[in-house]
Amino acid sequence: MWLSYYYIAEEWLHTLVAGVQRVDVGVYYFLCGLHGNWFFDRLASFLEDNLLLKSGPILAVFWYFWFRSDEEKDRRTTIIATLAGTFLGLLATRTIALFLPYRTRPIYDTALVSHPLSFPIPDGLLNWSSFPSDHAAYFVAMAVGVVYLSRKLAIPAVLYVTLWICLPRLYLGFHYLSDVLVGATIGLTASLACVHAQWLRT
Repeated sequence: MWLSYYYIAEEWLHTLVAGVQRVDVGVYYFLCGLHGNWFFDRLASFLEDNLLLKSGPILAVFWYFWFRSDEEKDRRTTIIATLAGTFLGLLATRTIALFLPYRTRPIYDTALVSHPLSFPIPDGLLNWSSFPSDHAAYFVAMAVGVVYLSRKLAIPAVLYVTLWICLPRLYLGFHYLSDVLVGATIGLTASLACVHAQWLRT
């Protein structure tokens, strides 16, 4: 009886993975259909490569609330807890990437039919597994802290992480959609866990 359950679970898992892969490839093909467009290619590359504008806005928010001249000390505790959650999320994503089977990034996968970009493909990530996205984990974890510091910044934080961080990496073929979603979930979970951990805040 247990053996039959095992085969059912294995078949269900295989179907799930195949379905996720179909969605991943479909999203990648949709985005890479725009490859070769001078404007879109360089816009995505600019958003991806500009480290100051990638991390600067979130760090500026943290800096502002850290030195804000009021008596609300809990803000600093939230920032420290968020940084701890960010580190935990990165540790989790790198551990998963290390122990799970290597997943080729779509831009390097010769089995996929890709339209070439209008500039040479960067090879710096060739030996790094695509799953899960540590970028998504890092920035989503940081965005959680921004939302806890100011609920008014919730929508800007979501748009920033989605459009500035995640979408360019999907467009350039550095990640599949599932890589980003799983990485974002890890970052969200880790940051929330640390922000709500009373022993850590204490």
